[in-house]
Amino acid sequence: MWIKKFLTPLIKGADYVTPIYERSRYEGSTTNHFAFPIIYATTGYPIRQPIAGDFAFNKKFIKIILSYDINDSINRYGIDIFMTYIACINKLNIVQIMLDKKIHNPSYTKIENMFKEILNTMCFLLSNYYENNFNSIFNVEDIKELPNCILASRKFKHKDDAIRMNRHYKNKINYKTNIYSEWLKTLTYLICNSQRIGTKEKEKIIDLFLLISTDFWLSSENKSAIRCDAEIKERAIKLFYMIKGGNKYEDNN
Repeated sequence: MWIKKFLTPLIKGADYVTPIYERSRYEGSTTNHFAFPIIYATTGYPIRQPIAGDFAFNKKFIKIILSYDINDSINRYGIDIFMTYIACINKLNIVQIMLDKKIHNPSYTKIENMFKEILNTMCFLLSNYYENNFNSIFNVEDIKELPNCILASRKFKHKDDAIRMNRHYKNKINYKTNIYSEWLKTLTYLICNSQRIGTKEKEKIIDLFLLISTDFWLSSENKSAIRCDAEIKERAIKLFYMIKGGNKYEDNN
C-alpha cells in the first residue's frame, strides 16, 4: 500500500515525494524541532517530515542530486535532510502523502549522534547553498493546514531516562530565559552565520537541542496530540518570520 501511495504522485508528475504519518510525541525530535522548521524558514517549503527515511523520486531528481558534493555526515544520518534540501532549493515539484502510523523501536538512545550528523549536514548545506533559494509560492497558511502528525497515545517508556537527561542539560546549560525562545534565536543565528559555526558552537547547539527535546517530551505528557502538533507548527512559523520578516515575530512562549 505504501509503495502505491509513493508511486502515484510520481506518475502524475511529482519529482520528490515525502510522507506524512503520525508518530509518538516522544519520537521525531530532530524532525519537530530542527529539520521541519529550518527547511521551512530557509526554503519556504512546508515539508512536515523532511527526514522521514521514506521517499520516492524520479530521474530528474537523481540527475540533480548526483551533481552535488557530499561529506561524511551526509553519508550517514545526514542523507535525508540533504536529499530534501536539494529538492527544495531546486524548486522541484514536491508532494507530501498521508501514510499510516509509523511505530518503531525508540530512537532516543541515538538522538545525540543522529542530531550531530544532521546538524553538520545542515551547516554544510547552508554554507554552500543558502542564497536566493526561497520559494515564495508557500506561506504560513500552508503549515497551519498540514495534518496532525502526533499520535494520541501517551505511552512514555523512557520517561525516567528523559527526566535524567533533562536535569543534566538544565544544569549544564543553566538558561534562565525561555528555552524555546533561545532555541529559535539559536536557529536564526545558525541560518545567518552558518559559515562561522565551529565545533564549540555546534556543541552548544547540540546541548540546547537535547534540552529542548527532553523538555518537550515531559511537558507534552499532559497535552493533547493536537496541541503538541500546534506548538511545533507555531515555532516553525515564528522561525520563518524571524528569518524573513522580523517584526511579525512575537515571543508568546
